[in-house]
Amino acid sequence: MRLTSFTDHALRLLLMVQEADGRLVTIEQAATRFRLSRANLMKVANELTTSGFLTGVRGRAGGLKLARAASEIRIGDVVRAMESDFALVECLGGANECVIAGACRLPRAFRRARQAFFDELDAVTLADVAIRPLAPTETPADGIAAGQDKDAPTATASDLVSSEFHATTTDMQVPDARPYESPLRRAQAEATRERILQATADILDETGGDEVMFDEIAKAAGVERRTVFRHFANKTELLRAFWLWMGSRIGPQILPSTLPELLDMPPKIFAGFDANENLIRASLHSPAGRAMRLQTVPARRAGFARVVEAGLPDLPPFERHEFEALAHLLVSASAWETLRDYAGLSGAEAGRTASHALTLLLTALRSQSRSAT
Repeated sequence: MRLTSFTDHALRLLLMVQEADGRLVTIEQAATRFRLSRANLMKVANELTTSGFLTGVRGRAGGLKLARAASEIRIGDVVRAMESDFALVECLGGANECVIAGACRLPRAFRRARQAFFDELDAVTLADVAIRPLAPTETPADGIAAGQDKDAPTATASDLVSSEFHATTTDMQVPDARPYESPLRRAQAEATRERILQATADILDETGGDEVMFDEIAKAAGVERRTVFRHFANKTELLRAFWLWMGSRIGPQILPSTLPELLDMPPKIFAGFDANENLIRASLHSPAGRAMRLQTVPARRAGFARVVEAGLPDLPPFERHEFEALAHLLVSASAWETLRDYAGLSGAEAGRTASHALTLLLTALRSQSRSAT
């Protein structure tokens, strides 16, 4: 798997801007240092700015700087934003005319290999691969990490960003990092976001939730891959937003605010599970689905604990915690699936059963507490 020169140049430009340590870097400086076309680097800078990795500062003394800390820029995210195709074989792309598609198990192996590739790159940030300074006795040929060819003139970081290199605004053409946000544009952005999340749902439903790839989601949503990255900087953000979005579709309320609302949750959300059966099952039995569900755990724990503590103030803390734990079990997709598959219940029936079980448990605990006093 070979990356394009566009991605290569993007990584070089990011390294040079990171090396400048907050001082502005111009396209002219980067073109001179890397012996690359100024026009091509301008395209690279525009893409990096659009994708949220660089910020452009206009004016005679303007230039480029990192849009966020180098430690927050993952190399995997940069590669995803710059590359246009990660289909290792035909069946992983948009068009697939393979006659054994559906029967062949190679796509799954290739998907895992591709995911392993990105797992490695996601573990490395721009700060981890920063250009190291040359030692006093080194030449640029010795310190290849300095990013210079052996025949290139020696230049320090301060030389590269000194004022004599700054070009005029017209020459630099620094991308403007302040998009115009009219009401119409915001509405269009929301519509695009909705398409991306719906495409994510369709892909997870079709593939069983095996993985989430930005290029496939972009194709399904009918947008550019960089557009997906504008809305969701990485897979973690996409999955978090997707699960919240799915929750709003499944039921009118995701977290209860009172104890009666907690008891009433199963019938409401289990009916929603029935309406999205394939996707919910995928979320229970796939790495991507588990990642999605884990994103909601902290808020869910805090919400359930707050409701149980307020609704059962007379119970000992240990018993409140036990009730809360069983509530997590019964108000869950796992309970819905078990009651459907093992007991043959519909989602509505499973919901009423889970709600009834919680109510019986609550009645027993309250009765026990009154007897003890």
